[in-house]
Amino acid sequence: MAVEAPDCFNNKTIDNQLYTILEKMVEKGYASEAPSRNCFNELTIDNQLYLIYAALKRELWTPTQLTPAVWLDAADSATITLNGSTVSQWNDKSGNARHASQASAANQPTYTASAYAGKPALTFDGVNDNLEVNYIYSGDKATIYAVVSRLGGGSTEQWVFSSYGGANGTPLVAPMWTTGAGTNEWATYSTTFLPNGAELPTDGTPFALGLVSDISGSVLDAFTNGTRSAQHATSARYTGGGARNFIGAELNGASRFLSGRVSEIIQTETVLSTTDRQKLEGYLAWKWGLQGNLPIGHPYKNFPPKV
Repeated sequence: MAVEAPDCFNNKTIDNQLYTILEKMVEKGYASEAPSRNCFNELTIDNQLYLIYAALKRELWTPTQLTPAVWLDAADSATITLNGSTVSQWNDKSGNARHASQASAANQPTYTASAYAGKPALTFDGVNDNLEVNYIYSGDKATIYAVVSRLGGGSTEQWVFSSYGGANGTPLVAPMWTTGAGTNEWATYSTTFLPNGAELPTDGTPFALGLVSDISGSVLDAFTNGTRSAQHATSARYTGGGARNFIGAELNGASRFLSGRVSEIIQTETVLSTTDRQKLEGYLAWKWGLQGNLPIGHPYKNFPPKV
């Protein structure tokens, strides 16, 4: 909706002026919907103004709406425990106390206050940096989203976040990528697939990755910046036993180290609905300056999600 010329707007009745404002607010995401023009015009001016006021008071949507199992957020400095310039603990914001930590200073990632566009991240060196997450889950459904970037170098297979539960482990939703064939490919444990024949964003480029797994339905979906980049039929589980969960390394914490940056990780113990998944994508995109990468037609391409 284009902005009207002053003369055109001024020639409207006050009812229609206010309704035009409300329509523009819907367009920009400040209001979810507007009543019909007839219904709006039947309201008193006080009630019309209150509708607009209530819309302006809407708050931004956050992952608390999803009841996450794990939520790690580098933008919240209160959740970061520093050991000089490195991170010894990254506290979980889900309320479940599933913190990520590393006691060995030599293996701690570096806190980078301005990783890209003035936004923070934890930087993993691709040699031995990793954090162990105090979290074991063995259900059939899971969704993991993270904002990450590769830095180049390191091993041919690099894990972002492993999430396993032991002998009867979780769905294989640990996102990693491999450069073994000279490409940035999506991969999970024992499953590798390229997103729609195209490589992932280049080294140094932050992006939002997502994996949605439903083992009972034998489906694993991968998303890159709000676009489904691959779908794979799988009912595989990790069954090696003794699993532990890491950021920046695979499940034993001793190999496949990440050479890259991680700004936020969110995991739920559910397969998110399309509506909730898109809200999560919109939240991450607008928070980390990635909204321009959302596909045309995404409901949060032009404004962030609100409650």
